[in-house]
Amino acid sequence: MTHIATIDEMARVATCEPLKHKKRYIGDCVIRKLQNVTHEEACGLLGVIADEITVQGGIGTLVISKDGGVFTPFPGMRQRIANAATAGLDTLEGITQGVVFISDDELRKREAICHACQFYDAGICKSCGCMLQVKTKLASQRCPVGKW
Repeated sequence: MTHIATIDEMARVATCEPLKHKKRYIGDCVIRKLQNVTHEEACGLLGVIADEITVQGGIGTLVISKDGGVFTPFPGMRQRIANAATAGLDTLEGITQGVVFISDDELRKREAICHACQFYDAGICKSCGCMLQVKTKLASQRCPVGKW
């Protein structure tokens, strides 16, 4: 059973008091704290029983299983900003050509592909760092790993 840590569970573990109200930042604090603990210690600190624990933060995702922990970082902020700027320029070009959004059918296909992808993380693509709620709707955008 996989368990995704809730904000309340993370609040028990986080040591960064001023940021407890912001889920991504609290997730970052918890990731830093849990990166070097065992699966059993993580379960105890979060107060859960699970075969696998997922902690999501702004810096990436930490998955802790009985085999150990695996941290998958998101692209850095500079890369994410560059990707967003490129997407914005591509969308402006689409506006001049009269094509901005894809059809509802194509949107459903893209969303299904993203949700099944190993890079999908709570609405964000871990490969490019884009918010998929926006990216999947735009005709000018492509999947960074070539899935759509």
